[in-house]
Order: sequence, then structure tokens, then C-alpha cells
Amino acid sequence: MNHIRGSAYFRYAREIVFSHLEKCTAGRLIGLAESQGGLQSIRKGLPELIESDVEVFVQTVQAVFQDRILDIDFGYRMRPGVK
Repeated sequence: MNHIRGSAYFRYAREIVFSHLEKCTAGRLIGLAESQGGLQSIRKGLPELIESDVEVFVQTVQAVFQDRILDIDFGYRMRPGVK
């Protein structure tokens, strides 16, 4: 947000956070986590640094969900700027 304001390109800038409740399975949550760029970068370069932690995460999520579909609250950010 500071970069947007500091650019002096916009006369007005705000950050708004939205919340959206969705149904989620263990597979979906695990897939979302695995799709994150930082995790993918580590897995490409030095997978041995994180694979045991990923496995613990997967097992924990599966244990919590227990084949159920649960509600999960996702947050989305929007940064509108007016020229």
C-alpha cells in the first residue's frame, strides 16, 4: 500500500479487505497451500528442507477435516486507487 501512495500517481488510495465464507475439503485446502509461490520455489530448489513439514501439514489437515466439508473464511484484498 505504501508503494501505491508513495508513487504519487494516485490522489486517493485505500486497502479494503473482504471476507467470503466458502465450503472447503481437506484436498482443497492442501491444494491452496501447495499452490503458493514460496512453497513451490523451495520445493524446486531444496525440497529436502520442507518435505517433512509439508507431510505434517497434510496429515494435520486430513485429521482435522476427517472427510468432512467445512466452512472456511477467505480474505481478499482490494487496493483501489483514483488518479
